[in-house]
Amino acid sequence: MMLSPRLSGEACVSLMNEANCETIIYGSTGYIRSTMGHILQRKLVSCLPMPIAACASGNTEASLLVLNRTRNPEIRKSKIALILHSSGSTGTPKPLYLTHRALMTHPLRGPGLTSFNPLPWYHLHGLSTALQAMWMRKTAYMWNASLPLTAQSVVSVLKAVQPESVAAVPYMLQLLVDSPCGIDCLRKCQLVTYGGAPCPDELGDRLVRSGVKLSGSFGL
Repeated sequence: MMLSPRLSGEACVSLMNEANCETIIYGSTGYIRSTMGHILQRKLVSCLPMPIAACASGNTEASLLVLNRTRNPEIRKSKIALILHSSGSTGTPKPLYLTHRALMTHPLRGPGLTSFNPLPWYHLHGLSTALQAMWMRKTAYMWNASLPLTAQSVVSVLKAVQPESVAAVPYMLQLLVDSPCGIDCLRKCQLVTYGGAPCPDELGDRLVRSGVKLSGSFGL
């Protein structure tokens, strides 16, 4: 289960209780540590700090993975692979259970383009578009969530990586449509999609009139 760092401690505990989760791996930012404090005030859980890259690269111990070939593949496809959650905008967030079968439908629907998506992997649209690109052996460019999302910063990234497609939330598209350089970057893409929220008609009309190849949530 992947939890958004924007959730309150109370919301995290509610999700963990519903998913029967007793262990949490947490990041090192001050906000996440504060949320962990609120979680531990409400629930007794095992806490593991997220490994940093230096620790992971220093591990040279070889391990052997043994696959049990006698398992029924059809049964395995119905097992839960991943748990995401709703936004909680209308109440307590609810867990969203994705089976292996459901998760693997997303990569197969991809357009086969390199992609830039500022959404994190705990957001289904962000996870889906990244998987679509990787399945097609294309590069999926991600956004550093610790950096502010501004028109100037996004434009600089788009100019540097020149993605074939952009998958964004309407908020980011609004930032770019108000910037001449932003519109130019979007116009060069073969496909621009949005997810996470409805795209206002006025925003969509402006993008299309500007020559942006706009589509809805691709493959979702």
